[in-house]
Amino acid sequence: MPIASYQLANETRDEVFVAAAAHFLILSEPTRLKIMRSICCGEKSVTTIADQTGTTQPNISHHLRLMHRAGMLSRRRDGSQIFYGVADLGMIAICQTICERAAIAIEREALALTVLPRLGEQETTADLEGAADLEGAA
Repeated sequence: MPIASYQLANETRDEVFVAAAAHFLILSEPTRLKIMRSICCGEKSVTTIADQTGTTQPNISHHLRLMHRAGMLSRRRDGSQIFYGVADLGMIAICQTICERAAIAIEREALALTVLPRLGEQETTADLEGAADLEGAA
């Protein structure tokens, strides 16, 4: 069976949705998205990941353990250091897409907050001028 057919046949099975939701649950924590960004170009030590994400080493170790158990990250030991990498490269694309969408939404919201009030002021000014013209005509 071709891969595409296998994927389509399995899309409607509840267990697929449950597994997908579990992945989104793991990624629902901002620190874990920062971790994915930190290691998307290659594996890094726990210390480097903690520095790049601005998180303490004990906290980052907790998140890395959860992500590793979920199968998102690979792990290897080199002496006293542990290195983590992305186990499933498809997860990088998902994280990038979601973060890009969030950034666009934030930019749109910021634009709406700065442009719409100015438009509202212009309309209010025009409405006041129009009302004054009507009063003068009466």
